[in-house]
Amino acid sequence: RLIVGHGESFTIQLHFNRPFHSGTDYITLVAETGPEPTVLLGTRATFLLTQARQGNVWSASDFTIHANSLFVSLFTPADAVIGPYTLKMEISQGPGHSTTHPLGTFILLFNPWSAGITCSQVTFLLFSLFFLEIPWKFEEDIIDIRFEILNKSLYFLESPSKDYSQWSNVVYVCRVVSAVINSNDDSVVLQGSWREDYSQGWTGSVAILRQWAARGGQPVRYGQCWVFAAVTCTVMRCLGVPTRVISNFHSAHNVDANLTIDTYYDQHAEMLPTQKRDKIWTFHVWNECWMIRKDLPPGYNGWQVLDPTPQQTSSGSFHCGPASVKAIREGKVHLPYDTPFVYAEVNAGEVVWLLEDGQAQEILAHNISSIGKEISTKMVGSDQSQNITSSYKYPEGSAEERSVFTKASWKMLGPWRASSPFLDLLGSGGFEDQPAQLQLYPTRKPEWGQDLLPKLHARSLADTAQPQGPIRLVVHFCAQTLLHYGGTWEPLWRQIVHLTLDFGEKTQWLLLLPYNNYRNKPMDEKLICVSGIAKVEETGRSMLVLKDISLGPPHLSTEVSERAEVGKALRFHISLTNTLLVALSHCTMVLQGSGLINGQITNDLGTLVAGHTIQIQLDLYPIKAGPHQLQVLISSNEIKEIKGYRYIFVHTAAKKNRRASEKTSCDLRSKQWWCSSHAAFGVSWSLGGGRGSRHSRTIFLKLQAIQLFCGEQPGNRRQPPRHKVGKAHGAAELRTKEVALINLQSSWNNAPHHTEEISSDHLLVCRGQAFNITLYFRNQTFQPGLDNIIFLAETGPLPNLAKGTQAVFSLAGHRGPSPWIASLETTGATSLEVSLCTPPMAAVGQYLLKVHIESLQGPVTAYQLGEFILLFNPWCSGDAVYLDSEPQRQEYVVNDYSFLPREQELDLSLPLELWTENIIDICLELLDKSLNFQIDPATDYALRGSPVHVSRVVCPMINSNDDRGVLSGDWSENYSDGISPVEWTGSVAILKQWHATGCQPVCYGQCWVFAAVMCTVMRCLGIPTQVITNFDSGHDTDGNLIIDEYYDNTGRILESKKEDSVWANPTSKKQGRTVPTSLLPSHASPPFSPAPGLASPNPKAGRQLNPDRMIF
Repeated sequence: RLIVGHGESFTIQLHFNRPFHSGTDYITLVAETGPEPTVLLGTRATFLLTQARQGNVWSASDFTIHANSLFVSLFTPADAVIGPYTLKMEISQGPGHSTTHPLGTFILLFNPWSAGITCSQVTFLLFSLFFLEIPWKFEEDIIDIRFEILNKSLYFLESPSKDYSQWSNVVYVCRVVSAVINSNDDSVVLQGSWREDYSQGWTGSVAILRQWAARGGQPVRYGQCWVFAAVTCTVMRCLGVPTRVISNFHSAHNVDANLTIDTYYDQHAEMLPTQKRDKIWTFHVWNECWMIRKDLPPGYNGWQVLDPTPQQTSSGSFHCGPASVKAIREGKVHLPYDTPFVYAEVNAGEVVWLLEDGQAQEILAHNISSIGKEISTKMVGSDQSQNITSSYKYPEGSAEERSVFTKASWKMLGPWRASSPFLDLLGSGGFEDQPAQLQLYPTRKPEWGQDLLPKLHARSLADTAQPQGPIRLVVHFCAQTLLHYGGTWEPLWRQIVHLTLDFGEKTQWLLLLPYNNYRNKPMDEKLICVSGIAKVEETGRSMLVLKDISLGPPHLSTEVSERAEVGKALRFHISLTNTLLVALSHCTMVLQGSGLINGQITNDLGTLVAGHTIQIQLDLYPIKAGPHQLQVLISSNEIKEIKGYRYIFVHTAAKKNRRASEKTSCDLRSKQWWCSSHAAFGVSWSLGGGRGSRHSRTIFLKLQAIQLFCGEQPGNRRQPPRHKVGKAHGAAELRTKEVALINLQSSWNNAPHHTEEISSDHLLVCRGQAFNITLYFRNQTFQPGLDNIIFLAETGPLPNLAKGTQAVFSLAGHRGPSPWIASLETTGATSLEVSLCTPPMAAVGQYLLKVHIESLQGPVTAYQLGEFILLFNPWCSGDAVYLDSEPQRQEYVVNDYSFLPREQELDLSLPLELWTENIIDICLELLDKSLNFQIDPATDYALRGSPVHVSRVVCPMINSNDDRGVLSGDWSENYSDGISPVEWTGSVAILKQWHATGCQPVCYGQCWVFAAVMCTVMRCLGIPTQVITNFDSGHDTDGNLIIDEYYDNTGRILESKKEDSVWANPTSKKQGRTVPTSLLPSHASPPFSPAPGLASPNPKAGRQLNPDRMIF
């Protein structure tokens, strides 16, 4: 089956009983979709065979004739209706000689690779996994099910033809999918339930969709928000719409849209149920889809919220969205669809009440930041989560956030806004006049099966207006199981603590929540809320303290000990230690992983005694190349789910030579998303003849067969599969060997060269490794005994054999000193497949490939075949950058993001964005702007085979101190004429700005920005590179291995005339540091205030000074 994206072309090959004559044979093609296709509704298209394509309309053009075959390029417009199509052809040769033939079917999808499409975003379409708390599996065998789902919607049942005609509108399709995933009003895919008494949960969308299809469209039981979102993600991606899964922690379910959620506790600290439907979900999961919103004002394209969980109706159905994420951030709640509801989910305020005798007695807390405190999704190219809260709202409490909240509340509440005092309350300060401060902390990592030991920290506030003297507190504690959709179960545990705090005193109190108290309680989410309400005897007022405890299961360890290849045995290790106080009985293990195993593997593990470890070892045989994930689920009577996963990158099996007759139209080795079947579609028809004279016969055109060609790999879709070959100057006009086309086989070559993800207009290959090209001759085939082919590869402004910037080599053997090799792979009737191997020490850069054909039957002919880019190759043992660890190669070459470690945590990400469009071309341009190139271009190119030389060239080009490099450094803290270093979020924006401004230095950078851009450039060139952070780094300009620092007798650091300094951490060039108390004079007791104009001490940098640093 052929699957194509609209706004793109695909090729068919028609085989006739005689040659096609464009002057007398007329072909009309018809494409139809839907139950009653019509041209008016856009579900039927009729178009003639023409020489050239005309605009954004259905067309059949760019045809070529070869013997009895006709190659035709079919173009689908960017606004075409998606869905399954039938393709027909009408052949006419004058009056009375018209025949119609069905050619086959194809599926048309939205196309994020086409700039004219309303959903141009690629990253979240290709990867088949996302993470919330658990991994989730997507698979590709739901092609038919996705359209069957759409055909079950209420929209289709009411008016099938009208519904189909709207399938070109991605906004409409999103609303339909959002409604049909849940079964609340149309009985389609999933039935929601929150009863908490289920058996083993779902781990993938495919099982759900297959069960739905197998049961004749009956709703599958059961789903909750993450299941609804996962199935939606599967369906939307399969329709070609970039989609990701979003988690919102502490999500408001604000049914009455008043932007406030009320929570109630009694005097014993128990959270009470409420009759109102408003609740705070511990987390909620929805989707984002990337699209252009033509129905909204300019500026609201991009990610759109789509929520299939049935919470409330929209236009009479249970669905939500799409709502623009930018509209949510800006408070534009009047824009469609369902923006007010989503705005409240992330921005509503919480008011906590104390209830006595059924009456609200006191406000315990009011919080503007507890709702939507973190919104995250799966990070691109990583299994880690990415915090995207800033995409939904401004920083909590900021002037921008308060202004947006005020505007949104007026739009949502209208004239009732003035009568909502709690909205004003939420914008006010906290309870500053309380006499004490209470906080709860865990004393160790909470694990299921262990006693919980939360610790109460209490402190009397010395700056309050309370009378002097002790403060007496009676604190009631209560623990309850939290439900993720809001509310709690009955109390698990209670405790009362009496505290007396003197003025300014601090104290701690250890609490004990035994395992037996929650052992047999229902808690699918493994969440316990410990709440405490303290009554101040002196004032009669109450205080609230809360702590949510997430119980982690025993750790499941997974390991892979070797490189993974398709069809090759892969040893997988699993280890589980029972850290519970009781045995785990009736343990069952389930393994699954798309591309790694077919279906599921289930094993009975028996009983795992407390404190014991079980180790499992098995062999897998991966079935598909690319990034995959193996998921492990172990369940028992005591713990329903212990989950683990392992990311595995599967490499393509070693290439084997194949004869031309064995090759199919689509590369089996490429990660082909668009094609689900690689076999050619062939069919024969008997088409009848015409009436001719007795002594002559008219042969009417007959169709013999058709072949549908699958497109190139998505990462190389801009590059056509074949290129016309230009004749070099001086070539003879008469010749017997004429090259007509060349196929650089990007999709075949990129995968083994690990360049399939790089976006470039050129073929990208790594040195020391072969790549294949195919030459197509116009008239005769290649004859090894009579013909010889000589290849020339040239790079740089003055290619030279002696300098290694030119290579001459032939199929018959070496020509010249170059170790480049050309070998014959296969020959066809008029084609020749050649393998070209570059030496592992060749200069990197852009090459021009030429060919000279010598024939005993004619003169020498010369052609320019095209260009390719040669990179360093850390996969080749002969290359100077060879790295013998595949995980390290993936991390330091392929991975396009990194982190900048701080002293406490990883808190600064560095998106390297290696695979952004044409970034490799900018990296090569950077080399050509260096002083080395300006002084001696030929020598510079000749030395580009050395990673040492390239590193020395790139390093000064990243800064602009002595050349027109990329970045201008600045540590003055005044960035009014540029961009602050801390505001950069990726290397590509910097490199593109440098390129777009004619290589003018970009303002501004500091060390981590320089390092990130350097890392991007080096990895793009194929050199393994990592970012290093050195804390307390010595800047020793005089080389004496001593850094002198000067302080006065009050502890102030003094400026030195010397350039030597100690850089405290990677966030700035210089930062103040705290001087150890032992080094201060006796009259200067810390804490001290720095003198005006001097840097404040950095708390992260405080430490004992090293012995080799002299303090004066």
